[in-house]
Amino acid sequence: KEAVRLFEEWRGGGEAPEKDIRSAVYSLVSRVGDEKRFEEMRGMYREAILPDEKERLGESLGLFRDKTLLREALKFAMTKDVRPQDFFDIYGAVGRNIVGREMIWPFLKKNWSKLLAVYGSGGHKIPRVVEPLGSLTDAKVAKEIETFFKNKNVGVERTVSQVCERIRSNSEWRAREEKNVLKWLS
Repeated sequence: KEAVRLFEEWRGGGEAPEKDIRSAVYSLVSRVGDEKRFEEMRGMYREAILPDEKERLGESLGLFRDKTLLREALKFAMTKDVRPQDFFDIYGAVGRNIVGREMIWPFLKKNWSKLLAVYGSGGHKIPRVVEPLGSLTDAKVAKEIETFFKNKNVGVERTVSQVCERIRSNSEWRAREEKNVLKWLS
């Protein structure tokens, strides 16, 4: 509630939250935000001049709890409004978001040729496209990822191996501990 109050006061003409807490304010506002708030924050992103402000706002666009808004955030990340190096703020946030993480694998497959054209085969940024997949928890998806990248030879082989290992580990942990965690939480 306090984050929303600070944000609304600022947007209503008051003082901006201090820079050292602004990321937290944006994140919390996004997590409870609706379409109107998403559009407001996307507009703020477009208007932001400083790279650190774009980073804070970009990440917050990937933290909403509505899948429609997260799909919109991913589409937005591919537009000319988002610099290639800033794509990862939005994409990575969606990948870390429990509501959105399942969306990034289909998104990556659908947009692979565009992403490869932007970041280049063997480039130092292309592994960052693969890394967020490590938050997934389905071992079947790990196999799909390995198959997808098997003959790509674009410099992500090690990253794919690490991501798939992490997915399998997540899957094993979930199978082993999910009932205990749910019992403990109830």
